[in-house]
Amino acid sequence: MAELADPNADARLRNYLHAELADFVATYVNIALASGDTKLVDHTRKLFQPRLDALLEGREVRSINRYDLLDWHNESPKLSRRHPLDKFSLGPDDVLRPADEPTGPRFVPPNRAKLREGLDRREREALERRMRR
Repeated sequence: MAELADPNADARLRNYLHAELADFVATYVNIALASGDTKLVDHTRKLFQPRLDALLEGREVRSINRYDLLDWHNESPKLSRRHPLDKFSLGPDDVLRPADEPTGPRFVPPNRAKLREGLDRREREALERRMRR
Protein backbone atom coordinates (compact mmCIF):
# COMPACT_ATOMS: atom_id res chain seq x y z
CA MET A 1 0.00 0.00 0.00
CA ALA A 2 1.41 3.38 -0.96
CA GLU A 3 1.96 6.18 1.51
CA LEU A 4 -0.42 8.96 0.61
CA ALA A 5 0.28 12.62 1.24
CA ASP A 6 -3.44 13.03 1.88
CA PRO A 7 -4.91 10.32 4.16
CA ASN A 8 -8.36 10.90 2.60
CA ALA A 9 -7.09 10.47 -0.96
CA ASP A 10 -8.71 7.06 -1.42
CA ALA A 11 -12.06 8.30 -0.05
CA ARG A 12 -11.85 11.24 -2.45
CA LEU A 13 -11.00 8.73 -5.16
CA ARG A 14 -14.23 6.81 -4.49
CA ASN A 15 -16.26 10.00 -4.89
CA TYR A 16 -14.37 10.92 -8.06
CA LEU A 17 -14.81 7.46 -9.63
CA HIS A 18 -18.54 7.51 -8.84
CA ALA A 19 -18.99 10.99 -10.33
CA GLU A 20 -17.04 10.09 -13.48
CA LEU A 21 -18.93 6.84 -14.04
CA ALA A 22 -22.30 8.47 -13.35
CA ASP A 23 -21.47 11.19 -15.88
CA PHE A 24 -20.35 8.58 -18.44
CA VAL A 25 -23.57 6.58 -18.00
CA ALA A 26 -25.74 9.69 -18.15
CA THR A 27 -24.06 10.76 -21.39
CA TYR A 28 -24.71 7.43 -23.09
CA VAL A 29 -28.24 7.16 -21.74
CA ASN A 30 -29.07 10.67 -23.01
CA ILE A 31 -27.61 9.89 -26.45
CA ALA A 32 -29.57 6.63 -26.59
CA LEU A 33 -32.80 8.32 -25.48
CA ALA A 34 -32.35 11.07 -28.06
CA SER A 35 -32.01 8.46 -30.79
CA GLY A 36 -34.90 6.38 -29.42
CA ASP A 37 -32.71 3.34 -28.69
CA THR A 38 -34.27 1.96 -25.52
CA LYS A 39 -32.27 -1.27 -25.76
CA LEU A 40 -29.03 0.70 -25.43
CA VAL A 41 -30.47 2.56 -22.44
CA ASP A 42 -31.37 -0.72 -20.73
CA HIS A 43 -28.03 -2.34 -21.61
CA THR A 44 -26.01 0.66 -20.40
CA ARG A 45 -27.84 0.80 -17.09
CA LYS A 46 -27.64 -2.96 -16.61
CA LEU A 47 -23.90 -2.97 -17.35
CA PHE A 48 -22.83 -0.06 -15.15
CA GLN A 49 -25.41 0.04 -12.35
CA PRO A 50 -23.72 -2.60 -10.14
CA ARG A 51 -20.45 -0.66 -10.18
CA LEU A 52 -22.23 2.65 -9.55
CA ASP A 53 -24.09 1.10 -6.61
CA ALA A 54 -20.90 -0.39 -5.16
CA LEU A 55 -19.13 2.98 -5.35
CA LEU A 56 -22.07 4.82 -3.81
CA GLU A 57 -22.69 2.30 -1.04
CA GLY A 58 -19.02 1.96 -0.07
CA ARG A 59 -18.62 -1.67 -1.13
CA GLU A 60 -15.50 -3.16 -2.72
CA VAL A 61 -14.88 -2.16 -6.34
CA ARG A 62 -12.57 -4.33 -8.41
CA SER A 63 -10.74 -3.80 -11.69
CA ILE A 64 -9.81 -0.15 -11.34
CA ASN A 65 -7.07 0.62 -13.84
CA ARG A 66 -4.16 2.83 -12.89
CA TYR A 67 -5.12 5.21 -15.70
CA ASP A 68 -8.46 5.77 -13.95
CA LEU A 69 -6.65 7.37 -11.01
CA LEU A 70 -6.27 11.12 -10.76
CA ASP A 71 -2.88 12.77 -11.13
CA TRP A 72 -2.80 13.75 -7.43
CA HIS A 73 -2.98 10.12 -6.33
CA ASN A 74 0.38 8.47 -5.57
CA GLU A 75 -0.58 5.37 -7.57
CA SER A 76 -1.46 7.37 -10.71
CA PRO A 77 0.64 6.72 -13.83
CA LYS A 78 2.00 10.25 -13.59
CA LEU A 79 3.34 9.94 -10.04
CA SER A 80 4.15 6.23 -9.86
CA ARG A 81 5.63 5.93 -13.37
CA ARG A 82 4.17 2.43 -13.62
CA HIS A 83 2.10 0.67 -16.24
CA PRO A 84 -1.30 2.37 -16.76
CA LEU A 85 -3.11 -0.97 -17.11
CA ASP A 86 -2.16 -2.18 -13.62
CA LYS A 87 -5.32 -3.16 -11.75
CA PHE A 88 -6.47 -2.15 -8.27
CA SER A 89 -9.42 -2.74 -6.01
CA LEU A 90 -10.95 -0.14 -3.73
CA GLY A 91 -12.04 -1.84 -0.51
CA PRO A 92 -15.01 -1.00 1.70
CA ASP A 93 -12.50 0.72 4.01
CA ASP A 94 -11.65 3.11 1.13
CA VAL A 95 -8.12 1.75 0.78
CA LEU A 96 -6.77 1.22 -2.72
CA ARG A 97 -4.94 -2.12 -3.03
CA PRO A 98 -3.24 -3.89 -5.93
CA ALA A 99 -5.68 -6.36 -7.46
CA ASP A 100 -5.04 -10.08 -7.73
CA GLU A 101 -5.78 -9.92 -11.45
CA PRO A 102 -2.87 -10.31 -13.87
CA THR A 103 -1.94 -7.25 -15.90
CA GLY A 104 -0.69 -7.00 -19.42
CA PRO A 105 -1.95 -8.45 -22.68
CA ARG A 106 -4.39 -11.31 -22.45
CA PHE A 107 -3.57 -12.67 -25.91
CA VAL A 108 -0.06 -13.75 -26.77
CA PRO A 109 0.37 -14.80 -30.39
CA PRO A 110 1.82 -18.30 -30.76
CA ASN A 111 5.37 -18.81 -31.89
CA ARG A 112 5.19 -19.95 -35.53
CA ALA A 113 8.00 -22.47 -35.10
CA LYS A 114 6.23 -24.11 -32.16
CA LEU A 115 2.98 -24.04 -34.10
CA ARG A 116 4.59 -25.88 -37.03
CA GLU A 117 6.00 -28.62 -34.78
CA GLY A 118 2.50 -29.84 -34.04
CA LEU A 119 1.49 -30.12 -37.70
CA ASP A 120 1.87 -33.19 -39.88
CA ARG A 121 3.99 -33.02 -43.05
CA ARG A 122 1.17 -32.03 -45.44
CA GLU A 123 -0.16 -29.31 -43.16
CA ARG A 124 3.37 -27.99 -42.61
CA GLU A 125 4.06 -27.82 -46.37
CA ALA A 126 0.74 -26.05 -47.01
CA LEU A 127 1.50 -23.53 -44.28
CA GLU A 128 5.00 -22.89 -45.67
CA ARG A 129 3.55 -22.32 -49.17
CA ARG A 130 1.06 -19.80 -47.80
CA MET A 131 3.78 -18.01 -45.88
CA ARG A 132 5.95 -17.65 -49.03
CA ARG A 133 3.18 -15.83 -50.94
